[in-house]
Amino acid sequence: MVINLVFPTFCMAAALAMPINPVVEVPQLVVAEARSVSNQSRPKVALYRWNFRNDWCDAVDAETDRFLELGYTHRTYICKVFSQPVDGTVALNRWNLTKIDDWVSVLETASADMERFGYRGKKLLGYIYVQPRANTQPINRWNLPATGDWVTVPESASADMERFGYTNKTLIGYAPL
Repeated sequence: MVINLVFPTFCMAAALAMPINPVVEVPQLVVAEARSVSNQSRPKVALYRWNFRNDWCDAVDAETDRFLELGYTHRTYICKVFSQPVDGTVALNRWNLTKIDDWVSVLETASADMERFGYRGKKLLGYIYVQPRANTQPINRWNLPATGDWVTVPESASADMERFGYTNKTLIGYAPL
């Protein structure tokens, strides 16, 4: 049996020569044996914040070459995210508001709102917890009213955000350490 998965495109749609919503066929997996595995030992990927002309965009490590080609600079580590769903996690997605070319990362639970506000190009970044757990760190989203820009930072880097003019600190979720 084959399952069709639709993967939306990401960043700078005009700059990327990528097809819209490519369909990928993936064979259905049959799990023969279930094992109890600690969530913390599940595969994780690094999430980074990239800068381009004073705009911030979150991306996973696998997107590094694409971001360099597009002229992004100043890659900053944010946190780790699970690469696959884990009990208690929700998808973390990146969205683009093309009319001002702005990016924001939000949980899947906010997807309907993002489309209503005009955001497009949903891109899965990974999975994070919605509730605090052992061996996790809070991840926040901040807004810079002067530009309308959003930036994602771990709680440990949030101390200076107001001094830099950011407001509207919003907890996104909890990332594994």
